[in-house]
Amino acid sequence: MAGETRLVYEFEKNSLETVRVSLKTYRGTHVIDVRVFFPVGGGDHKPTRKGLTISTTLLPQLARAVVALQEAIEQELDSFQSPRQRV
Repeated sequence: MAGETRLVYEFEKNSLETVRVSLKTYRGTHVIDVRVFFPVGGGDHKPTRKGLTISTTLLPQLARAVVALQEAIEQELDSFQSPRQRV
């Protein structure tokens, strides 16, 4: 993977921006890059400064953080439901 970028996942953030999750090599270290991209014309996209780049060794912690975030969001949404809406 030296010097190359492998796009792993992409999703639309809004009508103008997309988020790309990639595997890269940066200064000899394998990293995960989660970055916002914007269109520049002709089907090309450029990265913004908005994003996160971390070592692949931190993937387990990132995965736990995403699970914890999902649980927190579910709790938050549940607390906004009226008592009649709760099942």
